Amino acid sequence: MEEEAFNVFIDSNDIDCFKPDEFADDYIDKVKADDEILQEIFDMWSKYDIKTRDAKYNLLKHNIDSFGNDTKLIVFQKLKTLLIT
Repeated sequence: MEEEAFNVFIDSNDIDCFKPDEFADDYIDKVKADDEILQEIFDMWSKYDIKTRDAKYNLLKHNIDSFGNDTKLIVFQKLKTLLIT
């Protein structure tokens, strides 16, 4: 089931796969540091009752939830628009 959900996610999106040796040596340390920052942000926003109405977010959340808690997943997003003021 988990592999099937993963394949649906892969097939429905523009995804690139990378081998571990393609990452910089300090990559995991940077990911862990980012995780700590994101957890702090999550904790700050958790006190608010926000209902998500973003279709892309809801699809992503549904796909991620289907993997289960023991699956590790890194999601990269391409920025399509940059507004500099």
